[in-house]
Amino acid sequence: MKTILNRYKMEYQPLLTTTIPRRLYNYIETGVEFRKDVNSYTYKSVKKFELYYEDKTGNEYSNNKIYVDKYPNTAYTLRISLNFAFALAKLLEEFPDKFNIVLSVNQEDIVISFYCVRETEQWLTEDLESYHDEAIFVLTTKSHE
Repeated sequence: MKTILNRYKMEYQPLLTTTIPRRLYNYIETGVEFRKDVNSYTYKSVKKFELYYEDKTGNEYSNNKIYVDKYPNTAYTLRISLNFAFALAKLLEEFPDKFNIVLSVNQEDIVISFYCVRETEQWLTEDLESYHDEAIFVLTTKSHE
């Protein structure tokens, strides 16, 4: 991810002036909830929470994926994606748990997802450099414990 940010000369200041498109901002505006029926966190706008895996972390990651529309200017798309990730982090800090927000960039897509960090479950490998086909940026929120 650092290589991509450097390639597009990403700096902090342009992030502040980049507006999150309405389609994405609706997820922030609607909010996140803990769903007792599946014992997991998700966007309130998600109607059907699919159980793809045996663990909650994998299901959260899969159900909370948001694909960011690509704009002709890749740097602008990255700024939108990072702004969304930071807005999501602020929203998730309202909960007592710790979360990972994952921004994944490959040649086709930019995907943002989140999941609750659980001691007994792991979704990403410790060595993010081992993901050769995509750049991964992980933003971890603080827990209130």
